[in-house]
Amino acid sequence: MCESKIENPVIDNIVKFLDENKQLINTCYSALRNDDGKRIINQNVERIENNSFDALFPIVSAVILTANKFECDALNCLANNFEKHNVRQRRDKIHIFEKGDINSSEAYIFKISSYYVLHLLASETGSNTPGGSTDLVRFVNNHRQLFPTCIISFGICYGRDPEKQKIGDVIIPLKLYPWSIGQKIVDKTFKIKHDNFNLLLSDKFAESGLYSAIDSYCDGSDGRIIEKTVLLSEEAKFHINVKCGNMSTGEAVVSSKEVRDNLQKVTGINNELGGEMEGYGLAKECIYYANIPCMIVKGICDWGEMKDIESALDEIGINYPHHLKDRLQAYAAFCSGIILFDLLSLEKEKFLLLNLIKFLNQNKVCAAHRYSEKNKIIQSIQEFFGNECDAEKIFYDLVNEKKLIRVEINCLGK
Repeated sequence: MCESKIENPVIDNIVKFLDENKQLINTCYSALRNDDGKRIINQNVERIENNSFDALFPIVSAVILTANKFECDALNCLANNFEKHNVRQRRDKIHIFEKGDINSSEAYIFKISSYYVLHLLASETGSNTPGGSTDLVRFVNNHRQLFPTCIISFGICYGRDPEKQKIGDVIIPLKLYPWSIGQKIVDKTFKIKHDNFNLLLSDKFAESGLYSAIDSYCDGSDGRIIEKTVLLSEEAKFHINVKCGNMSTGEAVVSSKEVRDNLQKVTGINNELGGEMEGYGLAKECIYYANIPCMIVKGICDWGEMKDIESALDEIGINYPHHLKDRLQAYAAFCSGIILFDLLSLEKEKFLLLNLIKFLNQNKVCAAHRYSEKNKIIQSIQEFFGNECDAEKIFYDLVNEKKLIRVEINCLGK
């Protein structure tokens, strides 16, 4: 193993990680980028017409938001592991603002089991930046045919403690501490804005069952190791530590230990696991505007300091792969993606329940103990969406996906 020539926990952590996982991070990177650094997954994704893509919105169970192309491509790559050519892309970007195409989002759709998931790649990172997580939540909430069970922010983050955590550890926050929303850090002079506006995700969405499932999956705050083998460009074996707990969120990039320590001091975060940039917009909107349960799943790709890690390694004579930061992001995105898919697959009845079917069951239109007529179901679908929609197409989509528990035998003929 290589030894760093100065005592620095960040450098020690990354050097040790590279020694133990060099082949794995190269495999992750090569699954997403070719030798020229161009995106691979997008070249193999089927593009479908906008109308055909949008017609699937009524049977979307969950929406996943990503904030950069490594997060986006890792998610799509893993989705294709569930079923060949599983991911489909909307031919044109989605206009999230009604009166213009500014900051439009790439849009994908895929299936987990028989559940459809909409995946939106934000055009901008951050919570409150135009086209960021706030605007995406509002787009989903205001769309007349999107009624997801939950919205998920997926991707990468920074870790708090390089002596106790490692690259690729996955954090699922139960409580968010916002700071510096709408501000930027200039050099080392900055003012942390904190208004005691903490986002208690596990409390706010306790009734949904999402966070009881997360707590069980993670074995509480102690966390657990998940071991998975995934076929990327070659077989890749992952050992991932996943924990739930407290996390900070803000618009500005955290790039020094001083900033990171001041954050914890000002916000009063106890046992902080790490920080990210998209959670504030997601959680604030879901709690106080949209009333849609949400969750955040992020993999550690750095430590909120020494952003120019390549220069730091050069300085002490440590060899490292080209595009190291990109490789670390790709690896961290795959780690968080593996945890997300594992959690969704195990707890799909909590995370991927279709709200339309829930509505039909609650109104006794469909239930396990009774038959229902096709016309009655179609009439109820029309009532659920409350607008002009192709209720008959939605009905047959639900039948084909086996989401209608029981319908009259003769109602399946056209």
